[in-house]
Amino acid sequence: MTDTSEGFPHSLRQAIRDGARPGVEVARGERPPWLDAESVGALTSIFLAAFMIAAAVFRARITPVPFDLLALLLRTAALAFVVRSLILIGKSVRRLLATRDAPQHAVAWSREGVLWKSPGEERSFRREDIIAVVVQPERGRIAQSMGRPVLLVLSPRSGATHVALPAYFAGRADVFAARLERALELKDEHHPLPAPPMVAAEERYQQAATGKRGPLDTIIPEGTGYLWRGPYGSLLGIPFAVDAMLAAERAGGSLRSAALTACLLAILVPAGYVWLARRRSRSRLGIAMLLAREELIVRGPQGAFSMPWKQMEQAEVRMRDVWSPFVGSYTARQLLVQSRDGGTIPFDGGFLGVPAEVVATLCQAYARGAFETPTEQAAD
Repeated sequence: MTDTSEGFPHSLRQAIRDGARPGVEVARGERPPWLDAESVGALTSIFLAAFMIAAAVFRARITPVPFDLLALLLRTAALAFVVRSLILIGKSVRRLLATRDAPQHAVAWSREGVLWKSPGEERSFRREDIIAVVVQPERGRIAQSMGRPVLLVLSPRSGATHVALPAYFAGRADVFAARLERALELKDEHHPLPAPPMVAAEERYQQAATGKRGPLDTIIPEGTGYLWRGPYGSLLGIPFAVDAMLAAERAGGSLRSAALTACLLAILVPAGYVWLARRRSRSRLGIAMLLAREELIVRGPQGAFSMPWKQMEQAEVRMRDVWSPFVGSYTARQLLVQSRDGGTIPFDGGFLGVPAEVVATLCQAYARGAFETPTEQAAD
């Protein structure tokens, strides 16, 4: 929750201006090295694309026949590697441009809270509004890069789920997160949980979909990350089919009907994926889920169903490696909320509008009654 009073944030503001003082730590932003693990991956993709192009040219020269299946495959693979290198280079350039103002960022923190100062903006968060400090785990070279933000998971009273501090303030995100946790002295407080309300889960969910929520409810927005995980590799069938058709015509044959069919199938595969994904999305009425004070509510094609926090055993995030011909390997996440009777509510992280680790942390906080203050219990 942003605080503009002169009490808590004033001392942190002075520490950013004048330097660290007793009980206050300050970290100033630094531009990450341009040649980090992600940049190396982008540069490597250029060499791989050049290698595949050279292999395709070499094959065409040593076998000058009109129709050569291996040459067709090499040309298609070369195109895929070129597209992949362009995507990775674009991401790397965009990241480097976004870090130009890194030296103008600063974070100060103490046992009272955190103050983040960025160009043209200042945000402060009191300790009682910070539930946890989270860093998204990654695999491979991304785990060793500086590209991971540090996530402050916030109480529903703040009106937000989390804030992402950019990775400008330490060599490693987990080191910066550990420094924040140690200073804030965050504790897993446990309080009695309220009884489930008499209102039906479907009614509560529909109210949340229109923006109406209780003071201790959290609406998880819907994400579009699933769109990036589609089977778009099938689109490579289009240049392959066109290339094969032209090669067959040079050899005196004809593959127009087969090429047209292959092109249609190559388009229908990702189009069908997007259609099915959006169909699943429509049943959620524009939000991903509702973390109500008393229960978790999720909606599917058959309507809304809930799990009271008293029945929740744990919430965790599972990761798996996924490979795409256009971006290489990346990590896909799935949120699993397990009940005490052995049931599980799985939720694809691609449909979440916030990091899956933030949702799992909030679920665990609700399950232990972290938001149930004596005031709230007396009101019941």
